[in-house]
Amino acid sequence: MKALTARAGLGILNVLYVICVIAAGYVVLSVLYIAAAAVALAGLAGIIGLLIYIAAFPPIAFWFFLFGLVGACAFGVLMFIGLIYLGRLFNRGNMNFLRRNNQRISERGGKK
Repeated sequence: MKALTARAGLGILNVLYVICVIAAGYVVLSVLYIAAAAVALAGLAGIIGLLIYIAAFPPIAFWFFLFGLVGACAFGVLMFIGLIYLGRLFNRGNMNFLRRNNQRISERGGKK
């Protein structure tokens, strides 16, 4: 009977962990991915706009804007790469937590 209540308690703990921590973490990661895409696309759109209106800028301003916009595109790509590693780290941490909880209940058999 104790093992059954321990399993039920573990199930409730895992459900609360999944709803609160994992869901919120993936929402934050998706928002960061959207921000990375916005930075990269803003840089790309700026480069296209700069090339369309090339005559409207003095030469030195053109080069400053061009290098700045290329930097924005590169920053967006670097954000994507960093978020891939952050997502892997987040996933690994969550799986370790859930695996440790399952092992704790299985080893103890519901005993306190």
